[in-house]
Amino acid sequence: MKKTHWLLLGIGGIVLWAGMILCCLIVLQFGSESFSREELIDASKEAYRFDPQTILTRNVSDENIFVQIPFPEEFPEPFPTAIFWQQTEYLQVTDLFMEYILHDTRTTWKVSMISSARWCSDPPSLPRLTITMQKKVLQPEENHRIEALVNVMPQIGIIKLLKQEYAPDEGGERTINWSDIVIPAEQALLIAEQNGGAVVRQALGNQCRITISLTAGIQKNDWWIYYEPLNEPSVFEIAVDEKTGKYRILREFKP
Repeated sequence: MKKTHWLLLGIGGIVLWAGMILCCLIVLQFGSESFSREELIDASKEAYRFDPQTILTRNVSDENIFVQIPFPEEFPEPFPTAIFWQQTEYLQVTDLFMEYILHDTRTTWKVSMISSARWCSDPPSLPRLTITMQKKVLQPEENHRIEALVNVMPQIGIIKLLKQEYAPDEGGERTINWSDIVIPAEQALLIAEQNGGAVVRQALGNQCRITISLTAGIQKNDWWIYYEPLNEPSVFEIAVDEKTGKYRILREFKP
């Protein structure tokens, strides 16, 4: 009996050890996301037309500020206009949009990402701005999380809205507060231009594209600006601190 007892204990230990190894392999194979209870419970995409010439002066009746249109398969290419908005104007329009369409205020949301892009030959402004936001919604039974992407395109007078709602909320993307962004996008672009960007544009004959983005949790929340020749990877990258304006060269330009 004694030998049988120890034999059973040994077999049990081996089975337990094998089970632990199997659990570890499952976690490594499928990741912790496989055990998440969070599900996408709602999603929508909408498009609205607005008049960029009058919206900032409010010289338009309230009910006609934003007019919903069918969501296009492709948005028209922007055309040259005399509209040279900076981040402040984009935030003003976003505030109006959230007030009239979402019946909400931007201050109840946090920032996940802000981005824009322009051709090197464009005037020094932001031809469009995309803001990705996140909001926690407290519910009696389980909390929800809403993610919204608002893309303001004044050159074609259209705002694109993408929304996704998840439940139960298990965190989502990293976010930062609006008040943490002291240096606006256009100032970060100017800092980039003054510290290598202008030289890059001149060397490339303005045949390039400039992209600027601020993503929570990436590059210490700094603005990240990079210069790309047409259909080629970036040749110059610089990070600008969103609070102080201090910069770091991430990729040196090599003519």
